[in-house]
Amino acid sequence: WEKELVALFNWIRANVRYTRDPSNTDLFSAPEQTLLMKAGDCDDYTSVLGALLMSSGQLVRARVIQTTDAPSFNHIYLLTNPAGDGKGKWVPLDASVAKPAGWEAPGASQCAKTGKPAGMVAVVRDFDL
Repeated sequence: WEKELVALFNWIRANVRYTRDPSNTDLFSAPEQTLLMKAGDCDDYTSVLGALLMSSGQLVRARVIQTTDAPSFNHIYLLTNPAGDGKGKWVPLDASVAKPAGWEAPGASQCAKTGKPAGMVAVVRDFDL
């Protein structure tokens, strides 16, 4: 499964260009629209990659974070459970940044475990999809 996860992650990175939303507006696109436009931001990457992973039988969660320099939640990405049992390790997949599969914002995992700010992350919320 891990090779498939990385292949899907890398395909999204190679075929969807990161594009910011217009100022003071948060736009959300359906996965089909993001693929058609070949562009999107973090929530668009999350919906497309989440749909692909879920269609291949993977368990996924959305992780929403608020960084220490932001007044509210300002980033979203996926977590997946390659073991498929929900008990093993959850692997972060943040396709909207130029980092490999498995990378996440510094401090996010610690903040998720403790509920306290860590690194660049002030607050974390995970949602099962």
